[in-house]
This record gives sequence, structure tokens and C-alpha cells, in this order.
Amino acid sequence: MNARAKGSHRDKAILHAIERHISLDTNQVQCLLFKFKFGRRKAQQRLLRLYQKGKLNRLKLGDGPYCYYQDKKPGKLEHLLATNWVRIWLRTRLKSWERLHSWEYESDYKILRCDGFAAIKNTVTDAFKFYFVEMDRGTNEFDKVQKYNRLYDTEGYQGRWWVKVADRFPTVLVVATTRHRAEHISRLIEEHNKAGLRFEVYLLDQIKREVMGKCLKT
Repeated sequence: MNARAKGSHRDKAILHAIERHISLDTNQVQCLLFKFKFGRRKAQQRLLRLYQKGKLNRLKLGDGPYCYYQDKKPGKLEHLLATNWVRIWLRTRLKSWERLHSWEYESDYKILRCDGFAAIKNTVTDAFKFYFVEMDRGTNEFDKVQKYNRLYDTEGYQGRWWVKVADRFPTVLVVATTRHRAEHISRLIEEHNKAGLRFEVYLLDQIKREVMGKCLKT
């Protein structure tokens, strides 16, 4: 494949990735598509070219890298980008026999609306693992422990496609932006998780470091 064809192929891959994720920043694009030496520089070059050609829009949030999106600026952009770090992180943790079967944003269960819902499939056994994702930025009191317990107790998830193939209620991944907040949420889980659901609490910076570390080692 010559340089022009390779560039065109990468541009299509970038556009497809941003369409699926709604918005991605430069680091996220690198970790998804440019996991090789000088990958960041190449990601920046292709993204700039797509922006200059009018294929993508971009903006900066604070001191971070540019984030890119198609058409209109997505709502709650910072929240979306943080959630996408979790989506990418789940992909980096897949075993060789696993694949990310599907991802849903903002799934509405009436009792609650999760930020993400991930289905991971074992390609050998066809078994599934499921995760609710909650991106907590510390702006409101965290009441999701009670809400997930109520969802479980009332079986408010019945009728969803994943119920027929799940062997247990999905794990709830909670991602906080500060250590203090993560510790607070962990205490709330101990206090309010009467149904014994599986919650896992992580720091966003921890997830970013893990993803970027694997990206740079590739």
C-alpha cells in the first residue's frame, strides 16, 4: 500500500472511530489507531488534515489536547470524553479470545440512565460479561448505589436483550475524578449496597495512565 492509499485508509478509520464514539481527543485517537512509534505525531497530522478539509470540527478543553467531532458540538463534551476513556480502557483489557460486542451510551432504565453499557463476548464459549458505566465528576450527590439496588430489586431491566444471555447482574463500573470522591463513593457502596451487587471504583487518571501506558509500549 503506497503512502497516499495508507493515508486515505487511516482517514477513513479515524472518521469511523469518531462517528462511533461521537467525540475523541488526540490521545484517544492515537490509542485506538496509531499504536506505533511516532504514532502521536501521525495522529496529529491526520487529524489536522481532516480538520483543514472540513471533515471534522475541533476545540480545546482547558490545557488538554484537541478533541474532534463531526457536525455539531456534542452536549456534555467533557463528560463524554471521560466516558470514552472507559470505553477504550475496556478494549485494552480484553483477552485475545474476547471482543467488545457492543457499547451503548445513555441507556435509559427509567430508574436510572447509565453513562455507558458494555457487552464483552467470549469468542470461544459465546459467554458474555456486562458492565454498567457511571462517570462521576463530583457535581452531585452520588445516589446510583440505591438506584442500581432498586433496579435489581424491581427487575426493571427485564426485556433488555442482554438478560437472556447474562449469568448475573452486570458489574457497575464507577469512575471518579478525584481520590477523595472515589473514597466517598466506596463508603456509600458499603452503606447502601443491600442487594450485594458488584461495584468497582476507579480513578479517571488511573484509567488514562493504564491506557496510555499500553499504547506507548505497543
